[in-house]
Amino acid sequence: MAKITILRPIEVEAKYLKVEAEVRYWEDGTINGQPDDDNAPTIPCRRGDCWAPIIEIETGKIEGWPGGTTASIHYKVCDAGVYTLLDADRNTIISLDGYVPGIMCPNGGGYGDYIVMSIGSDGVIADWREPEVLRMAAVPLYNSFEDIFSFGEYFKQALALHK
Repeated sequence: MAKITILRPIEVEAKYLKVEAEVRYWEDGTINGQPDDDNAPTIPCRRGDCWAPIIEIETGKIEGWPGGTTASIHYKVCDAGVYTLLDADRNTIISLDGYVPGIMCPNGGGYGDYIVMSIGSDGVIADWREPEVLRMAAVPLYNSFEDIFSFGEYFKQALALHK
């Protein structure tokens, strides 16, 4: 007999995403329109060599972000990061280390190696969306063919349920 581990997805109530990403090049970000400095980075939520924000998953708001500060981030991280889901009481649900999860690149283009995002002066990440949320706006800059097709299929199913 062989022992086999079977992994089953479970649904959890996650409130925050805690990020600890070791950044290779700080100058790949701009803060208030100015390039950041690799020798003395000014990005909020920096802790040593890591960018360590805590993000409210539902809204995309970064906790403790200084009002009036904007940022455009394109940080090379590769597999030097830890991404932890926290519940409302800040207890750890699960921590994953390794490649950058797609949620850290709201407009894509991270390829598991980069954190790519724009942060507004209110600390909200532009175009943030919760995982498993489908955005429908038939605009080629925001939606792939697959997004539009999936929406059509879900919409047809929803209409069929309400006949």
